Amino acid sequence: PKEATTLPGIISITPREPNLFSNVAEKGWVRSPVVNVEYWNGQGTPYPEVSFTIPVQICFKITSELWQAYALHPDEFQVQYYAEELKPTRWQPLPLTVYPDRLQLCGETDHLSIFALAIKQKTIIPATGATPTLVQPVVLPYAP
Repeated sequence: PKEATTLPGIISITPREPNLFSNVAEKGWVRSPVVNVEYWNGQGTPYPEVSFTIPVQICFKITSELWQAYALHPDEFQVQYYAEELKPTRWQPLPLTVYPDRLQLCGETDHLSIFALAIKQKTIIPATGATPTLVQPVVLPYAP
């Protein structure tokens, strides 16, 4: 939202490696995509530790097939941020807002960080009896 900050600038979204910073304690979650979201000043450098007076949304657009999976198992989908301020550092879920008409899952936050769409790993056994396949999302970052 326009009123979220008085600092002039632009939002920068940089893709990162899938499953970045994953560890054994968080077993069972697949994080893809992972994006670094920063707020840059007019000189093209990020503001350090920007916080917002009004929460902003970090949104991920998902496929209609993945939306159906979300509708069946909403507790298996999260928008997370990498909490570097916690010891030990770890992925933390954000409050979730959904937009079915846009196929978007959004996390609410008051700061920028590294964010991911996290999905609980599921194994699907095809009717052919072949080996199980891991379902991987195909998503795009969205900046409102």
